[in-house]
Amino acid sequence: MNALKQLGVEPVGRLLMRMSLPACSGLLIIMLYNVVDTIFIGHYAGVSAMAGLSVVLPVAMFLPTIGMAIGIGSGSIISRNLGMRRLKNAQKAFGNGVSLSVVICVITTAISYYFAHEILYLFGARNNIMPYAMAYYRIVLIGIPVVGIWMFGNNCLRAEGNAKQVMFGQWMSAIINIILDAVLIVWLNKGIAGAAIATVISQVIGLCYVAIYYGCGKTIIKFSWKSCIWELCLVKEILALGMSTLARQGVNSLMVMVLNQSLAKYGGNIAIAVYGILNRINALMFVPALGMTQGFLPIVGYNYGAKLLSRVRSVIVLAIKAGCIIYVCIAIALHLFPGVAIRIFTNNQVVLDIGTIGLKTISITFPLMLIQTLLAGYFQATGFALKAFFLTISRQVLFLIPLLLIFPDFWGIEGIWLCFPVADVLATAVTLLLFRKEWKKLTQATMVPATA
Repeated sequence: MNALKQLGVEPVGRLLMRMSLPACSGLLIIMLYNVVDTIFIGHYAGVSAMAGLSVVLPVAMFLPTIGMAIGIGSGSIISRNLGMRRLKNAQKAFGNGVSLSVVICVITTAISYYFAHEILYLFGARNNIMPYAMAYYRIVLIGIPVVGIWMFGNNCLRAEGNAKQVMFGQWMSAIINIILDAVLIVWLNKGIAGAAIATVISQVIGLCYVAIYYGCGKTIIKFSWKSCIWELCLVKEILALGMSTLARQGVNSLMVMVLNQSLAKYGGNIAIAVYGILNRINALMFVPALGMTQGFLPIVGYNYGAKLLSRVRSVIVLAIKAGCIIYVCIAIALHLFPGVAIRIFTNNQVVLDIGTIGLKTISITFPLMLIQTLLAGYFQATGFALKAFFLTISRQVLFLIPLLLIFPDFWGIEGIWLCFPVADVLATAVTLLLFRKEWKKLTQATMVPATA
């Protein structure tokens, strides 16, 4: 039985696990980059350097997303054309995507370099953390075109079904990054600049792996200079398909900019460093939710399209139950032992004291975060793109950013931490309200119940 047919007949419990675990593994690799940098900087470069890293990361994560967005747009076109046996059209989409990634990433990098001071100031760099932020930022910018094109290549490889090659390249790059962090930060005492150098070198190696894989002729799509000449209709389609990815990361970067301004005002450099740590912990804790959602998408999409609505309902119930159990356990563990998680990154007592309160507050609504993510994924899988996009950005745009502008004026830094669970409650309420009609339709389905 082929993999496609299994989506419609395999017991949904086993199927969800089989689809989710590889996705979790791949996401964990991505999270390791920033987490490992923060651990080494926190223990060997100090709190100010860690605050500088916290300021830079939203920008450093947004710029490569341009390449990822172009890759997602190109990958969608490539997949559809390969399915229709239109290899020439797929080739054109790949070539246009390559040249588009290079040009846009280089231009945005140049602009970001020229306005470096202004950008970092907007994201919260002040006084003694500006030199640390600038040291990391200027080096990491060199690698932005590299990582942007690497992300583009990874998405195109996935479009051909080469997900294992993508994962291997990511793991290789992550391991090299960890080794170089140890060498440059610990042994050579290069501080935050060493972390930036390690990141760029590991990204270059990741891109080289993808380029060599394409160069060896192991892919269906072959690179040709002729296919890099832009076709306006193709460029428009690539950008349109990738825009939601770019918008999501842009909204997240905007949220962090507002957050850092509040942290700088009410807690100074220490508070910015604390959030840098909490953000890494949250990112790691978010891996099961994102991985489960990625595994959940093809199951829901296939069975919804095949009118097997009882299977759709079963996988939604199972995913929410399993995810809530996982996140209730995580929330309890972080509430009881917050210091253990924070000490992985630093032993600074002030950071530990502030971070303990923040982590306890933020982790309360982790199960709600899972529900919102899964149900937004449902709308994406079933073709309700606007609803999916709205739910993806609603937490930050409708609730978190406005709350960050209000709560700190009343409750200071504790008000900043309180914004997160309140935003989760409100965003989940909106999600459930939109999902109510869909759930009614699934419940009324008269299909044979699926095996769980």
